[in-house]
Amino acid sequence: MSQEYKDLVRSLLVQDPEGRLPLIKIFTDPWILYFQYKYKIQRPASPMTSEDESSGESSDYSDKEIKDAKI
Repeated sequence: MSQEYKDLVRSLLVQDPEGRLPLIKIFTDPWILYFQYKYKIQRPASPMTSEDESSGESSDYSDKEIKDAKI
């Protein structure tokens, strides 16, 4: 098993809810990004409000994250 996979599982199994990876952030995990890239899975566009757009936050992942993701 890859280190990225182990890191993801560990971050989800943290008992303390404050320290646990929120499920919404699983989509930006390098291990998940690798499979999205490998199988050309397109994430559905999230409905963004004008407040989200103006904050400069983006849910897109970078090519570097995809290239760095390994099994």
